[in-house]
Amino acid sequence: MEKLDIFDLDSIQEFIKNGKEKAKEMVSLYPYTNIGTFNENLIVEINVAGFAREEIEIELIGNKLIVEGKLTGGRAPLEYVQKELTVRDFKRVIVINDLYINGDIIATMSNGILTINIEPQETRTRIKIS
Repeated sequence: MEKLDIFDLDSIQEFIKNGKEKAKEMVSLYPYTNIGTFNENLIVEINVAGFAREEIEIELIGNKLIVEGKLTGGRAPLEYVQKELTVRDFKRVIVINDLYINGDIIATMSNGILTINIEPQETRTRIKIS
């Protein structure tokens, strides 16, 4: 009876390759973000625990909402017994619907959550031809 090699080198290399690609994809998802609508407004919630307001920049360029966090230091070094929270520089680019490009934007930060509220731009009312 022939021995079955369950650790086929090609399969292992494929697993490693896909694992790296999946890891890259997960890195781009940092920090965790929720996107939804409420009363026609676009709502973006981003977990920014560990960042001060001054360390976060928000820009709208075309249809891209860019949120960037840069740590400036000033934190006391800790000797961790267990470390699960990740706080590192980030840049999230969120492509938004054209309806929101020229809308009013309000950003608030509370309890480690950055909330960006974008109103839709003014829409024209229907004009009747007389």
